Amino acid sequence: MLFQLQVLMTLKFVCRKDAPGVYIVSASRNDDEHCFVVVNRGPEKLLLTLDNFNDCKDPPVDVIPLSNQMWIQHVKFMAQVELQLGYKCRHGKRKREKRGKRQALQPKGM
Repeated sequence: MLFQLQVLMTLKFVCRKDAPGVYIVSASRNDDEHCFVVVNRGPEKLLLTLDNFNDCKDPPVDVIPLSNQMWIQHVKFMAQVELQLGYKCRHGKRKREKRGKRQALQPKGM
């Protein structure tokens, strides 16, 4: 458990030392590899992970604080991703599509 905490603290340090941004991380525990995204929104903000992608959900990922990812034993790969200028992650603030006006009642067949 102490080793896992050290790995997590090192991952937090690396994400914080660079400018705010998005990182793709490949980590493992007992040969079980997993990829997720770490979002650094600024020096005083909580580091978030975007994990468990499922396109049937809205939002399609789970937003979890990095400090809750205690399963991490090894970080195999990490890369910072450059987003388009002005891009903001919405974290589930999607608006539902408004349904069109109800269709006019059609007369029943004669």
